[in-house]
Amino acid sequence: MRPGWQCSVACATLIAWFVACCQVIRGAEPEPPIRVADVIGGHIHPSLCRTTQGDLLAVYNISGGGGKELLLCRSTNGGKTWSKPAAIEGIHDCSIYPGSLTTLRDGRIALHWSCYRVEGERRWRVPQFSISEDFGHTWSKPRELPLEDLTNYTCLRHPVLELADGRWVCPLYDRTVVYDPAAHRTEPFGDGRNHGMVPIIATALAGGVVRKRLPPPSIGTRPSSNCHEPEAHPYCRRQRLSGPNPFAILHRPRLAGCDPDSHAEIKLPERPGNSLGW
Repeated sequence: MRPGWQCSVACATLIAWFVACCQVIRGAEPEPPIRVADVIGGHIHPSLCRTTQGDLLAVYNISGGGGKELLLCRSTNGGKTWSKPAAIEGIHDCSIYPGSLTTLRDGRIALHWSCYRVEGERRWRVPQFSISEDFGHTWSKPRELPLEDLTNYTCLRHPVLELADGRWVCPLYDRTVVYDPAAHRTEPFGDGRNHGMVPIIATALAGGVVRKRLPPPSIGTRPSSNCHEPEAHPYCRRQRLSGPNPFAILHRPRLAGCDPDSHAEIKLPERPGNSLGW
């Protein structure tokens, strides 16, 4: 079995695994995995969200390497059964790199993806998004995130973080920006540092320290001494958080070089600041 094919099989069962984990957290006996849909292979990157109606939505590529359409499956019974895949309408002239689903506070759903572009020797990606106001049944015309100097790593694969004022923190691979949907403009997030394509969440705490214990390293690790050199190893570092909203950066799951007993330490602000100085 080819490694890439193994990866796609793992991705295809990711959503069912997530549902099973939720059952364990609730104290219920885990049910057998449920396959949401069949895929061909490659980076299909399924994303999942729960609508305010209670439906589960799953969006994915049937085949990686630049899909022609994003497919959506829906479950109305907590993931026990899923609808047949249906293409999301309105995406045209796009070789698709899948992105993410985010349920916004007002019940709308934001769907993100990126389009591969090639012109001679130059390669870049264009981040796009669409909004659903009816729980994922129909979608708005795609819009591009207003960004300059696009690269082949200008893509987003994790849910956006909706701030109190309605702006979105977008952790793209090559930059971290804040997007204002009302003004349709972006600006650097915090001190302008690129945090990489990682999840960013807002915590519920107003101060103190949150410790996140990291799991054992994956196959192909680097020397564990890197964990004690924060600048040399981006996966093992301390970051000071400040600003009107406490933030937490969740490190990548591929923890190359980290000791099994290593941990990331996230310090929350003692008083409001301006989101600068990590």
